[in-house]
Parts: sequence; C-alpha cells; structure tokens
Amino acid sequence: MQPKSTNCATMKITPRNFIKIIIVVLVLIILNSSIHLQLLDIPDLVVVQTKTYADNSTDIPVVDDRDEVQLKKTAFTSSFCKNETNLISNNCLNYHAQQIARAFPLVPRSRWCVPSTEAGQVIKNERGEWQGLLLVKVHKAASSTTAGLVYHLYNRTGGCAIQGMHYNTLGIDSPFKPTDPNHSFLFAPIRRPSSRDLSHIKYFKLAFHWKRKKNPNWMDYKNKLHENDLTLSKGFGGYQFNYISHWRNDTDRLVSKDRVIHPAKIHNRLYDLFQRYGFFFIAERMEESIVALACVMGLPIRDIVLPSSAKIRGNESYFYKRKNQKCYRLPNFDTPRKFVEYLESSEYKRETYADQLLYVAANYSLDLTIKHTIGVARFEEALAEYRLLTKRILDYCGERIRGVCHINQTVTLPEITCYFRDFGCGYQCVNVFFAKKNN
Repeated sequence: MQPKSTNCATMKITPRNFIKIIIVVLVLIILNSSIHLQLLDIPDLVVVQTKTYADNSTDIPVVDDRDEVQLKKTAFTSSFCKNETNLISNNCLNYHAQQIARAFPLVPRSRWCVPSTEAGQVIKNERGEWQGLLLVKVHKAASSTTAGLVYHLYNRTGGCAIQGMHYNTLGIDSPFKPTDPNHSFLFAPIRRPSSRDLSHIKYFKLAFHWKRKKNPNWMDYKNKLHENDLTLSKGFGGYQFNYISHWRNDTDRLVSKDRVIHPAKIHNRLYDLFQRYGFFFIAERMEESIVALACVMGLPIRDIVLPSSAKIRGNESYFYKRKNQKCYRLPNFDTPRKFVEYLESSEYKRETYADQLLYVAANYSLDLTIKHTIGVARFEEALAEYRLLTKRILDYCGERIRGVCHINQTVTLPEITCYFRDFGCGYQCVNVFFAKKNN
C-alpha cells in the first residue's frame, strides 16, 4: 500500500500541529538570534566583505570589489552600532561610512572650465555664486600638493578659473558658499585624522612657537591639540569636518571626550557633504587620487603630472620666508609615546568622530569611483602612465623640482619656479620636459 504523500498546500492545521509549528518557529528564532549576537560580539566583524579604513587600519588596498547592490542591502538587524561603545569601533565606522560614500560622477569640461584672466581670480555669476575649480585647501592634508596641482591646471588648461588658497584668506568664513551648480567643481583633500592633527601640532604649534629648552611632553601635545583653532575643544567632531562644512562653527556641540552627542546629525551632515562635493583626495593615496580626478574631469594624464615636495629635503623640513627671502629648518621633535597612545584612544576617537567617519567614507568613495565611474582596467592603465611620466620628470628635472630651499638652508632657486609660495615648485621644468617630448 502506497504511503500518503503530504501536500503542504492542503495540509490541515489541527490544534496539535499548530502548537508544534509555533514551537519550531520559536526555536529557530532563538537559534538565529544566538548566532547573530555571537557574530556581533566579535570586535573586528566585517559587515561586508570589503576593505576597512578605520583610523588604526594599516592596509589600504587599491580597488574595491564590492557589489554596490549588496552594500545598499547590508544592514545590522540589531541596535549594535547605536551602542555608545560600539559606535566608534572599526566595524561601525566602516558600516556607516559605506552608507555615506558614493561613486563620484564624470564631470564635463563645460561644467568646471570657466574663463579667467589670472590664477585665483574670483569668478561669480550674477547671483553671486562661485564658479570654476574650487579647492577647499585643508591645512596639513597635502594642501600644498593639491594647491600646486590646481595652479598647474590653470596653466595647462589655458586659464580655467581656479581657487587654490585657504578660503579664510579670501575673506569668507565658509567654503565657497553658494556655488554655481552648473559651472563649478568643489573638491578637497582629506587625511587620516591622527596624522593630520599631529602634523598640525608640529608645524603650527611647535615649529615656530616652542621656545623652551626641553622638548615638549605628551601633555604639551594634548594641550596644543585642544586649543581653540583646532576646534576639538568646541566639540565640532574634528578639524577637517568643520573646515570643509558650509555650516562651519555651528554652536552645537556634536561630541565630547566622553560621548558622541549627536551621531545622527553628524551622519546626515556628512551625507550632505558627499553630495555637495565633487571629489575628495586621500592624502595617503595621493597618486590614485590625482589619477582618479583626471579621469573624472576628462583630463589627459600629462596635465596632472607635477611631482613636488617643496618643504622636504632628505629627512629635514624647511620653511621659506618670502619677506626676507630666507630658508629656515624646522625642528623635528620626537612624538612622545604616550601621545601616540592617546591618538589611538577611545577619547580621541569620540572627539574626532566626524573626522574618522569622513576619512573612511572618502576612501570608500575613491574605491567606488575607480570601479563604477572610471573602470578598473582604464584606471590601472592611467595610473601606470602617471607613474612612468613622474619617474621620467624626476630623472630629467632633479633638484629643480624640489622647491626653493637647499639642504644647507640657503635659497637654491628663484621663487619664480613655484606658482605661488610653495605651490607647484618646478612647474617650468615640467613644461619644458613635455615641450621637448612633443618635439
């Protein structure tokens, strides 16, 4: 006799069967929750199989192989990242950054090339909106390198309007607001927060102002970090986030040393920033950033090749003072070990939470731009060309591309070899190289 087959579509639900089903469902829910909570308890859980860019991460590969649809669907099914401790973890930084990041789109020349008669000329439309290539030059975030590149683009493009100075020197208190949506391109360099803050302290706070005989200790460093102009004492969430924001110096405290007060507000503002800006350089990935920018703007690689390191010769850093045309060697203080530990602490990560998230999201955006906007094969070809041309220019120009200060603190070349201050030093030699190459 054939056994009866069970057809789920016509199966009768008796009270006993109903109780059994409820029990099975409850068991499955408990098991699933247990497994999920165990996963979330792992400190370095990777939510998506992708790179991580949190502040203590040392490995930053080049190209992201994520599936963008997978990214959008990925989410925590618990309140894990709402927990105060977990919010600043690498896991949650990467998770939130992936929701903020975007692939920067291609920008036609007609969008950013506005005619001008001199580099740095202020160009606005009839509504008073800024036009042209607008660099928000963040202090100690490869700002001189990016400014030199922007001035070089003015040269190479035949006079497209550019702004390459710190915007506060132009008499404005927010980064080029408002901008013309049809004839402007806003971009900025971003650096790992701990590296930028340390560089800021050494250059602006110690190199020119430290008069004591003893080297600064770790509390000297920490006190300098919390001086007003660095904004940490004001609770804005980090220097870079505040500097590039059009709501700069909002009176609301977003963070404190004890907690991130308004994480949702930070997330929303960062999302808005990534929609407003057309590109972010990553200081630690400058070659990739420069090449990606050229591809996004439709520029030939030769137009963005300008190798330069104006302040550094050997292991020493120098400052050129225009007033008396002299070079000064900057003191190089050793960073106290305890201050390095502080830069890795939860307190510092809370105080710089917006900067931490900005840096991670900017890295993801570069990856997405390479993969989805440019294409990996095309990008790798352009990067190889950039590196080859850079090597050839360095071989050809030698010391003529290293800025005005010689290693013995004398002025080695006339200042005219730079576009302005220490921006784009050696550009004349680069132009000669390409002129000879054409011939």
